[in-house]
Amino acid sequence: MTVELQSIPSGAEILDARAARLGVTPFELVLPAGSARHVRFQKAGFRPVERRVDAVGDTTIAVRLDADARAPRPRERAARARGATGVSSSATIDPFDDR
Repeated sequence: MTVELQSIPSGAEILDARAARLGVTPFELVLPAGSARHVRFQKAGFRPVERRVDAVGDTTIAVRLDADARAPRPRERAARARGATGVSSSATIDPFDDR
């Protein structure tokens, strides 16, 4: 049996119960008829979703990934990668300061 695995947004990594990487959505998973498998959809910045896949016939399983409020936004990730601390490194210079 063929099970089409999809995610919104696409591009989620699919892992099996042993955390072995199966592929990235959209992905066709071929299973023996009557078998079942647990899979996990995960993508950076989104909460993971787990599903049981039953091979009872050719089908499609689609999951919606919700944004992870705890995950840093892309701009924050880029700032961290550059070593930014959240404090501005620029300073105001007073040309009239006589110190």
